[in-house]
Amino acid sequence: MAMPRSIDVVERDPWTTAANVESAALGRTMPVEVFVPPAARGGPGSIPIAFLFHGRGADETQWFEGHGGDGVGLDRLAHTLIAGGTLPPLVIVSASIDDSYGLNSLPASDGYDHGRYEDYILEELIPTMEERYVRGSPSRRLVGGLSMGGETAL
Repeated sequence: MAMPRSIDVVERDPWTTAANVESAALGRTMPVEVFVPPAARGGPGSIPIAFLFHGRGADETQWFEGHGGDGVGLDRLAHTLIAGGTLPPLVIVSASIDDSYGLNSLPASDGYDHGRYEDYILEELIPTMEERYVRGSPSRRLVGGLSMGGETAL
């Protein structure tokens, strides 16, 4: 008789949720993961917002729990630091950019996704998330990325 294997279950951070942004630029709904501390739950406030972009081959979950716990875990870390008073409250948006560089580009057969990704980020993603969660101010906006997402952030 085979012994049952133990399975590590990664609990989703309770301040993190899946959401969507309608994109006319890309012609579809784009998924995002959003970390929202209690300080931002009463409607738009004046806390910072961070936009993070994933690396090639990953998706919007990479910065948080990932798939089966293979993500960076930034939401759990931020939760702990905010609850402990080490980090001020902030909203973190981890947005899907498919396998693109987050730039507007014409179709090509180079293995990357092409389309109006820059328009999506600048004209749809950022305004939608800032309207929903914070009082949009470029001085309160942070941007970062991992690998290919780092190029998007630049």
